[in-house]
Amino acid sequence: MSGIIGLEVFDVINKLNRRPPAEADGCDPPKRKRPPPTRQRRHVNRLFRRRDQVLRFMTDLAVPFTNNGSEPDLQMVKSRQKISGCFRTQEGARVFFRVRSYLSTARKQGHPLLHALERVLTGKPARLEPGERCRLISRR
Repeated sequence: MSGIIGLEVFDVINKLNRRPPAEADGCDPPKRKRPPPTRQRRHVNRLFRRRDQVLRFMTDLAVPFTNNGSEPDLQMVKSRQKISGCFRTQEGARVFFRVRSYLSTARKQGHPLLHALERVLTGKPARLEPGERCRLISRR
């Protein structure tokens, strides 16, 4: 018997401790704000929104599975920056990147680098096709 009475007492105490419904006060219930998405959730949302671009390698065989082809280009620039500290002028940086870009494209398309440089210096540069990314951007 005492167990049942004890439960009833706890029920009464719980009912007394409960907050009355907001409608009984005549005000609207408080609206809960959705917490901002975490960094991981934002990343998943971005991948989901851009899934056609992320999975393009599955439908277009010209697109590589990874971006490892572009990493050596970036590593070379970074090592030059670490060695010399910086470029002395904007024009010097512009010239360096123009030459570096031309040689990188020539290498990726199978042109001999010395031959490509020789043709540029004689005023007859080799005809290089724009990369896949340039073609994708120009289609839009």
